[in-house]
Amino acid sequence: MKDVLNDNENALIKFTKAFLLGEVPEIMPEINYNAVFRLAKEHNLASVVYCSLTDCRGVFSEPVQKESKQFFLDYIYLYEQQKIAIEEIREQFPLNKIKFIFFKGAVVRELYPVPESRVMGDIDILIQKENRKKVKNLLISLGYKCNADNGDVWNYSRGCVQLEIHTKMMSGKTGTNTAPEEAYSLAWNHAIFNGYEGFFENEFAFSFMIAHIAHHFWFYGAGIRQILDLAVMIKKLNLDFELIESYLEKAGLLEFGKNILGICNKWYSLGLKYECSVEETEKFICAHGAFGGANRNKSVVITRKALEEGRSTNSLFVKLSLLFPSYEKMRSIPYIKFIDGRKYLVPWAWIYRILYNLIHRYDFVKNATSNLSRKETKELAKKEFELFKEIGLL
Repeated sequence: MKDVLNDNENALIKFTKAFLLGEVPEIMPEINYNAVFRLAKEHNLASVVYCSLTDCRGVFSEPVQKESKQFFLDYIYLYEQQKIAIEEIREQFPLNKIKFIFFKGAVVRELYPVPESRVMGDIDILIQKENRKKVKNLLISLGYKCNADNGDVWNYSRGCVQLEIHTKMMSGKTGTNTAPEEAYSLAWNHAIFNGYEGFFENEFAFSFMIAHIAHHFWFYGAGIRQILDLAVMIKKLNLDFELIESYLEKAGLLEFGKNILGICNKWYSLGLKYECSVEETEKFICAHGAFGGANRNKSVVITRKALEEGRSTNSLFVKLSLLFPSYEKMRSIPYIKFIDGRKYLVPWAWIYRILYNLIHRYDFVKNATSNLSRKETKELAKKEFELFKEIGLL
């Protein structure tokens, strides 16, 4: 397989591999380590790089060295606060007869060589839908603020701790594929319960991590950290890849999964090596940070989605579709929760949404729509569309 990444991207991957394997990374004089650290921040890997370069932090300039240390100390504090919240949930949910399952980062980070290095923005918890209001009352009594209580995910915060309370592991489409949502809707059947707390079998949890990457990949992007998560799981768990492939096939993500696992094998020498071309996927993963928000022409994403839905990519038509989205798209937006179950309020929701975006999200909207009419945007959107078809997302 040929190498299509730049020097900084290759260096960052080598540092994460050394961290995973407990090795001292090779120091390369030609590398701009300050630039590598900036890239690591984009991919939520600043603490991993700090840990990887324990014995050779002199490669950074003094300001970057201080910044990297501060990042790590901040993440240690966040980790400890999240750990307190997790233990509180483990105590309080059973007392209130609420079944629950931690998933995604809350589980994966404990497999990392240094758990505190694995950044986790929020704690993901799966519950049964009938317990949603009971959970809300309990969390509010524990000092949490409910920030969103519509759709399949309800959000809570207390200090620096963020909770996402899910009634589904996945919601909505992944590309044009609705199979992932259905495949992971029976999550409770794959959980083993110890009292009120459930744990997923390793292969099911691993396949879901790939499905989760696919979900982010389709929206804006997924980064190097998500591939490292898979490598950590492969290294620490005795996985049955035939079973994983069967889960991915049911979710309509087998081709995508092989592509992602091929990259994992190429970067970390772990897991299976598949005969598929991964170069374009590698470039996409490295180019746009942890969740696709870095260095991203957001107009490309909007135009690509128009191509997926067979709509016109004319900038005026695209803007009109953004101004007047469907009821289904609006019903899970937190600030328009009044529309849920009231389809007749769609015209009022459009007006409210336009005003809300002008007041609260003007810069984001301007950035996302400013390049819609450019030829380069349409060309990049078409290239992205073709890549997504090639790797099985469309």
